Amino acid sequence: MISPIHESKPARRRLRLLISVFSLIALAVGLSAIALQSNTSPASAATVSFSQCNNRGAGPGGAPLTVTCSVSIVNTIDANGGTSQVVFQRNCTLNACTGDFVNPSDVINAVHQCNGSDNVGGSTTICSVDIVNNISADSPAAATAITVSQCVGSGSGGGTNMNACVPSSQGSPTVTQCNGSGNGGGGLMTCTASGTTSAAFPVTVDQCNGSENGGGSFVTCTTTITTNLIDTSTPTSPPTTTPGGGTPGGGTPGGGTPGSGTPGSGTPGSGTPGSGTPGSGTPGSGTPGSGTPGSGIPAGSVPSVPATPTAPPPVVIPPPFTG
Repeated sequence: MISPIHESKPARRRLRLLISVFSLIALAVGLSAIALQSNTSPASAATVSFSQCNNRGAGPGGAPLTVTCSVSIVNTIDANGGTSQVVFQRNCTLNACTGDFVNPSDVINAVHQCNGSDNVGGSTTICSVDIVNNISADSPAAATAITVSQCVGSGSGGGTNMNACVPSSQGSPTVTQCNGSGNGGGGLMTCTASGTTSAAFPVTVDQCNGSENGGGSFVTCTTTITTNLIDTSTPTSPPTTTPGGGTPGGGTPGGGTPGSGTPGSGTPGSGTPGSGTPGSGTPGSGTPGSGTPGSGIPAGSVPSVPATPTAPPPVVIPPPFTG
């Protein structure tokens, strides 16, 4: 016989304590999931800037060797506000890159990256910005070419290749990049900028300024901005299509009256036998006259032909004349 197991009071208290602890842990996990979910819910739209990979220098891991940072932004703006989609990349050797994160309910009107970085010599900075603005508004301001300030005060120190970094100093620049950079000598600078912007939602880019000023450094920085405008003041309606109509061609069937021939009518000719007058001394002889039958087809009938031709009357020879 097996004796029942009796739990002591301390054991029961420990069991209740463990159950309470597990319950609190489960509740905490549940609250964390709810907080994470609520953190991704839409919020009121705000216009913000985006920054990354700035002021990067030597750190615990040593002097930086490369900085590769890029960001692609799609802003969608209409009468209800705006949203954004942001994809960024941060690759930095030895010491980690730092940068912002963006709420998708916000829109981005400025980018700051790769400024004041890697001024140690023998390093490389590669940074790019790609922005697409989709703007729907009543009579939005027209898209115009971006203005650029770049490659100013750069490439000194001797031996730096500046062929792909053309200086530009346009006023009120949309893009400011590669200024005061690459001054250590013996390096290479490649900087380009293109695209359009609109006063309906102006954006600016500031990158690769005051960077890579050590000897033998390389800088490659590019900017592209695309502005797509939709004018909502004129409602667009789908084009209407009227089916083409044609009157079927009609021809009157040709009609002909069957030709009818009327049979010709003719009266059969009759021949009168000739008569001879007795000559003197010598009996006259007469040749029976012959008639040419008339030709013709009686109406509605074919002329009948006698079954047996009629013989001419006999010739009477008078008695010899005497005296």
